[in-house]
Amino acid sequence: MKLNALTGTRGIAAIMVVIFHFGGAYFPFNLIPALFSTGYMAVSYFFVLSGFVLYISRQQTSWLSFLVRRIVRIAPAYLIALLIFVIVYIIYKPPVPSALPKQIVITALMIQSFFPDYVLKLNSPGWSVSVEFFFYIVFPLMLLFCNKKGLFVMLTIIAFLISQSIHLYYFRNIDPLTGSGIFFNPLMHLSQFMTGICGGMLFEGSGKVYARNKILPVLLSALLIFMLLYKPDSLSYQAGLISPLFMLLILSIAVNGSKWLSYPFMVFLGEISYGIYIYQLPIFKATGYYFDRNFHWSGQGIFWVSFVVLIIVSTLSYYFVEQPLLKLVKKNKKS
Repeated sequence: MKLNALTGTRGIAAIMVVIFHFGGAYFPFNLIPALFSTGYMAVSYFFVLSGFVLYISRQQTSWLSFLVRRIVRIAPAYLIALLIFVIVYIIYKPPVPSALPKQIVITALMIQSFFPDYVLKLNSPGWSVSVEFFFYIVFPLMLLFCNKKGLFVMLTIIAFLISQSIHLYYFRNIDPLTGSGIFFNPLMHLSQFMTGICGGMLFEGSGKVYARNKILPVLLSALLIFMLLYKPDSLSYQAGLISPLFMLLILSIAVNGSKWLSYPFMVFLGEISYGIYIYQLPIFKATGYYFDRNFHWSGQGIFWVSFVVLIIVSTLSYYFVEQPLLKLVKKNKKS
């Protein structure tokens, strides 16, 4: 099942993360700092969307086959981005730390989110891919509970309340980076993935009827933007506090569609969104170092040059790395 409008939202979410990391101080994003300073919440959107899409596209297959397909989807670009980051790191930031080989192994295996000392060391945005990889491992197990939808929804609510309580306590008492064992641990984000699965259940059930209203996606989007602009600073949103709203928005877009989100260009951005997300740090580091050292560029100029390079690299990765490997796996499955 292919929902072009949802694919379009992925591109927006990935670009929001890039702006949050690198572009918030520059025009035109600095005109609405309250909005673009919340770009990190797009990661939560990805977690919810992942649960939704995996559920509605589930197939009768073995756990190993499912995991192989997911690894083939995320690993190639992930490893290329890690390689670029390490090369840039070695060239521009000598001396090389003795712990680098261990950091590379843990990060390459996509398990760094379980290791607080390593979670942000190499290509830090990869921490969320590590969390996603954990979701892929447990997803077939979750499908067993999904047969009893009421139980699964109750477990989701419990997981949500526990993760929010723990997260809010640590948010108010320790710095997120020093407390990375809590803030980046996959278990702290599992409820977001489960919330997406609940959205998938609604999509396949009665929720599809209640969500059938063309104006609903617009209203939910407006509510989301309002919350982002006027959110209380005393609350933490890094563990998916607004994931239920994300789920409702995803459900409403899936049911009603969106003409502008389904435009070929928006779908194209959605298709390359994984590359935009995973290549952002190594590309911005590489172009930043190069133009700073050779042309003494800084600030907004480097941001836009880096952004264009990022789109080009993500496009090449999608068409010449990610898609060919996926087609190869599908071909082998049929043969």
